[in-house]
Amino acid sequence: MRTKVLGWADTDFPGTLELALIDAEGAEHRVLEKAAVLTSTDVPGEGPLPRELWIRGESSETANGRVRVALAYGVETTDGLAVLDLPIDDVVWL
Repeated sequence: MRTKVLGWADTDFPGTLELALIDAEGAEHRVLEKAAVLTSTDVPGEGPLPRELWIRGESSETANGRVRVALAYGVETTDGLAVLDLPIDDVVWL
């Protein structure tokens, strides 16, 4: 699923990223999680932000241009949500 890296919440190893996701209703959700849990892609400590980052999830239903997605690896938003309805354009099936 498509997210935006807002920055590093903690740069000490292993490093914690702050991400933003926009749900199908247009509400923004934040995720704070270790970089290694979210991606195997190297996210530079410096450079232009926000930057796009695709993370894993499990889709369960699609309807009306939306996809219900559970965040992978036990990741939750800062509000404790593990499942979100996202715009279908923000999801890629691998």
